Amino acid sequence: VIDMSRHMRRIGELDRELASLRVDAGVVLDTLNSTLAGNGLWFGPDVATSSRATVGGMIANNSSGAHAPVYGTTADHVAAVEVVLADGTMAVVGPGSDALPELREEATRLVEEHDAAISDRLPPGLIKRRPGYGFDRAARSPGDLVQLLAGSEGTLALITGAMLRVV
Repeated sequence: VIDMSRHMRRIGELDRELASLRVDAGVVLDTLNSTLAGNGLWFGPDVATSSRATVGGMIANNSSGAHAPVYGTTADHVAAVEVVLADGTMAVVGPGSDALPELREEATRLVEEHDAAISDRLPPGLIKRRPGYGFDRAARSPGDLVQLLAGSEGTLALITGAMLRVV
C-alpha cells in the first residue's frame, strides 16, 4: 500500500470548456469537490468515504457511490491516467495516447480473443460491480488502457495522477 495523500495533492487548473482538470493521485475527494464548488461543478462518483478517499484509490477501485445510476463509476470520469509500471516506466495513458503501444496492442488482442466470455460474465448495463479488471469497458473502448487500470487495484501500475472529467 502506498499512501500518496501526504505529498501528492496538487489540483491543476480547471479547463472550463472541457470540464476537466489534472489532479495528483493523493487528492482527497472532499478537497477536490470543495475546490470545484465555486464553479458549480463536482466529481460525479460520490463515495461514502469522501473525506478520506483519494483520486488514485478511487481509480484503483473504480469507486462509484449511491448515485452511480446517474453519474456512473470513477472509470466513466477519467480521461487519462499517469502511471508508473513495475519496471519504472512512466507514462500517460488514455484514449488517443501513443504511450505503451505494445501493451495497448496486447491488451486489445486479449480482450478481443475473450470477448464472448467477457460479455457473458459482465453483461452490458451492469453499472456497479466488484472491483477488477475492466475487461467489459476495454471491449467497448479498444486500446484505452484507462479502462483496464480502473478497478485493477494497483496490480497493473502505480497511479500517480489523472486527468478527470467533472460534472
